[in-house]
Amino acid sequence: MACRRRTHHHLMPAIITVMLLVAQALAPLPAAAQCPDTPLLNATFEDGYSERGAGEVSVANGWHPFWQTGPFQEDGRNLRPEYKPEDASRFGTRRVHSGNFSQKWFNTFGTHNAGIYQQVGVPAGSVVTFSAYGQAWSSDDSNPDATKGGWYALYVGIDPTGGTDWTSPNIVWSEPSRVLNEWAQISVTTQAQAGAVTVYVRGYAEFRTKHNDAYVDDACLTYVAPTPRPTDTPRPTDTPTITPIPANTPTPADTPTPEPSPTPEATPTPETGAIRFLSYEDANGNGVRDDGESLVGRAGYQIRDATGTPIEAFVTGETGEPTTLNVAPGDYSVETWSLPGWEVTSPDPVAVTVGAGETVEVSFGLRWAPTATPAPTDAPPEPTDAPPAAQEAAPTDAPRPTDAVRPSPTPAPAGRSGPSGYAGVLVALAAIGIVALMRVLRSRD
Repeated sequence: MACRRRTHHHLMPAIITVMLLVAQALAPLPAAAQCPDTPLLNATFEDGYSERGAGEVSVANGWHPFWQTGPFQEDGRNLRPEYKPEDASRFGTRRVHSGNFSQKWFNTFGTHNAGIYQQVGVPAGSVVTFSAYGQAWSSDDSNPDATKGGWYALYVGIDPTGGTDWTSPNIVWSEPSRVLNEWAQISVTTQAQAGAVTVYVRGYAEFRTKHNDAYVDDACLTYVAPTPRPTDTPRPTDTPTITPIPANTPTPADTPTPEPSPTPEATPTPETGAIRFLSYEDANGNGVRDDGESLVGRAGYQIRDATGTPIEAFVTGETGEPTTLNVAPGDYSVETWSLPGWEVTSPDPVAVTVGAGETVEVSFGLRWAPTATPAPTDAPPEPTDAPPAAQEAAPTDAPRPTDAVRPSPTPAPAGRSGPSGYAGVLVALAAIGIVALMRVLRSRD
């Protein structure tokens, strides 16, 4: 009996090692801290997702989708892709660069020219650099290591004028990254021509392979504001030479001293106004803050001026105490986004007019209403015809889709719903190893 106990003790480290490997495979990657001061919203793609007009279009908060519509859609080309969060706790960390989520868009047996964009306020004349980590999988083979028959290009771009038309010739695009099944950081730099720029991440699939998937994570925007031009120092004036008065020249009569001019009144500094922001838990769902309804923290706000240009964006603290922002008198639009799992019950966005010396309060009702994360779409059967090649061309007749009203963000899952991919393989291997070890132990008993 003493010998058998020593055998059990000897095998326990192997069992513990297998279990640790499984736990490590399922654990999310550490969050990135490579771009801490970026003005981008949801740059790490960890701050929730929401549907944009369809259940198959779930996009990270702060970002907007775009895609080319046709031609040749009847042949499976230039389709709208599906958008969804890639969740490391469900599918493993292979397609997530850091944290627990990345943004995914894809087609099955179809091609697309599509991506996401975001408009960001920067000082005019700034030198702006935008980068993002991208990974593509394009293959007729469902083995995640395979790239059979695939071809995919990822780009990042900047519109220095701040426009939101992804087909605009103003956009400065990076060189394409055609790396498959590995993360690659893609970057582009240009100079802002206005008080805002728009950044883009675009994926182009050429062949109608079984899998045409793009993944984006850890975006970064930095800028260097222009240096003010120094004021020229005036050149000193030469001191005039005094000419002596000749003898016997009559002394001129005293010139009367002019009366002093009245001092002009100082121009009054124009008054500013203010906007006060708050979000509350709307338990009744009536869009009105009733007695006893508490404030909600970690709510985000974006303010646009009358032309639609973003002028400020921020997130409140944990307690949700109201935040006041001083603004010039005028018309503004205010929109909100919140933590995953909350839906907005009041109008969003809200138009406000701020007068001089006036403080206007804008409040948003939020209600907890988590929605289930949709299950992955099953791939259709293999086609009978081989995928023909297509030439990349700048689309001319592709209208940009209008974003629908943003519903509530989809919450990050509270727990793992089950392993898959490499995480699933490790779990299976662990189970087989443990069963085999227990049989050896029983045979020795």
